[in-house]
Amino acid sequence: YVSSGIIAEYVSSGINAEYGGFVTTTLTSPVDVVKTTYVNSAPGTYSGAIGCARHLAVSGGFRVFYKGCVPSFFRITGWNLIMFISYEQLRRIVSKQLTPRNY
Repeated sequence: YVSSGIIAEYVSSGINAEYGGFVTTTLTSPVDVVKTTYVNSAPGTYSGAIGCARHLAVSGGFRVFYKGCVPSFFRITGWNLIMFISYEQLRRIVSKQLTPRNY
């Protein structure tokens, strides 16, 4: 396995999954917190999503937007890891099927 580069592909997939999970969680967590707060509030509590975000920022500060980001990070990273490894394995299988054989 080492000579064929399988270990290197798994390590590369793991690093890519962690980086992708971090970036995705960092960018989407604030939107998810605002959406969840707005949807679960009583009707008329906020004037809209922007009003909800403003209220959250004033009452809880910047950190409130990243509430619950650790479980989200692990969920997304796990999914990314499975996706990257599966993609690489399928790509290897398909490329072997498509390459002409030298007889």
